[in-house]
Amino acid sequence: MRIVLIGPTYPFRGGIAQHTTVLWKYLQKKHDVYFVSFSRQYPSLIFPGTSDREPGSKKGLPGVNYLIDSVNPVTWINTARSIISYKPDLVIFIWWVPFFAFCWRIIAGIIRAKLNVKILYICHNVLPHENSRFWQKISLFALKSADGFIVHSSSDKNVLKDILFSAPVSVLPIAPHPEPVKRGISRSSAREKLGLPDGKTVFMFFGFVRKYKGLDILINAMSMMPSDRAHLLIVGEFWESREKYKKMIRDRNLSQSVTIFDRYVPVNEFELFFTASDVVVLPYRDATQSGVPQLAFTMGRPVILTDVGGLSENIISKKHGSVTEPENAEKLAQAMQAFLNFNVDFNSAELKKHAQTRMDRDWSLLTNEIIKLSRRFTLTISL
Repeated sequence: MRIVLIGPTYPFRGGIAQHTTVLWKYLQKKHDVYFVSFSRQYPSLIFPGTSDREPGSKKGLPGVNYLIDSVNPVTWINTARSIISYKPDLVIFIWWVPFFAFCWRIIAGIIRAKLNVKILYICHNVLPHENSRFWQKISLFALKSADGFIVHSSSDKNVLKDILFSAPVSVLPIAPHPEPVKRGISRSSAREKLGLPDGKTVFMFFGFVRKYKGLDILINAMSMMPSDRAHLLIVGEFWESREKYKKMIRDRNLSQSVTIFDRYVPVNEFELFFTASDVVVLPYRDATQSGVPQLAFTMGRPVILTDVGGLSENIISKKHGSVTEPENAEKLAQAMQAFLNFNVDFNSAELKKHAQTRMDRDWSLLTNEIIKLSRRFTLTISL
């Protein structure tokens, strides 16, 4: 099958770019794939972080066509023409934020005007975390151009069924993150390098800091933990006021119990931070899915997460971690306390083995479902 894949990849940073890149590699095993990505993903004026590119990155990946400037419609038209000349059987759009709604819809519309081609959306988030009626309408404008969808949680499937009643939707878990190259650093060495105490249980919050991720709830939970036994490691770029969180930490006398690394962490540093930690905590207020739990398992770390969206689907047994109520610092503290009291049975090597077992299985399942689902499509006429 001739497939066009449209989405982010290196040198753009983040889990969705990494996920799309791995998907490309797996699709190439059995199909001809024309991979289209961005020449510019976000204008610097609207991007909330320091940069949308990997640190130090300059060149892209061989074989990727960096055609799309997200704010230049001329490049959308040229991209569509390039895809038409490729004559694909299937076009896959990666969807995660409504910022790309007009770009995706225009490209899809031009392609459809010339080709009888099927269009699939792989949705990491059907609607944005900061949802509103406005964003729902913008999202729907793009999503209506699809013949079918793959989502990563039952909650997102329900959202799609509410707004697009007849489109086929498949639910598949997020495939595990490929294990980063390891240098064999020890926990004590990792903690020394990061300035962390060696005799405490380190709970890590990992990823961009945004309101829906509930870092404030985790800080409140930390205030209920014994300071001589627990330490919080916050790793990720702040997309909202860092000072607000620092004030929370000071007001709760947690300055000696919390370490902050306010920056994006590239893949080659994953080992350092995960080795230094004992447990990864996702205190999310709202979510559909996240790649962090599978990354934690790949790195041999259990997780504590809240029962929102499809997050709890990551916890197959108590050996993977625990699930707690959202927006409840006391319940979160109790879950964290269970790790301090050794009431949670987990084995680092077993978690890594679990992630590795899922690796090829889940990626193969995704690529097979793409083909299987595309054969069920009835071409949409809503353009």
